[in-house]
Amino acid sequence: MRGSPGDTILRRETMTTPRLTVILADDVLLDLEIGRTFFQRSGFRVLTARGGLDALALAVSELPDVVVLDQFMPGLTGTEVCARLKRAPTRGASPW
Repeated sequence: MRGSPGDTILRRETMTTPRLTVILADDVLLDLEIGRTFFQRSGFRVLTARGGLDALALAVSELPDVVVLDQFMPGLTGTEVCARLKRAPTRGASPW
């Protein structure tokens, strides 16, 4: 026996894959906009930061799937953000 059309729609909605989250961090606004456009068109949820400290705070609070960092930013460099993320206590719940 076939279900009603409403049942089919419900199943499709529950079977959708959740969007992955990416954090883009760069102090150059144009680079952020280019990256945001690329990742959004690829289906990602995009969060942005204009400096290393903001990127670190976002990564710890949001637990993204991907973090893309500029090397030279105010506050912390991309390398410093990576080092701190690796030591973060919340890392166990995150892929990084």
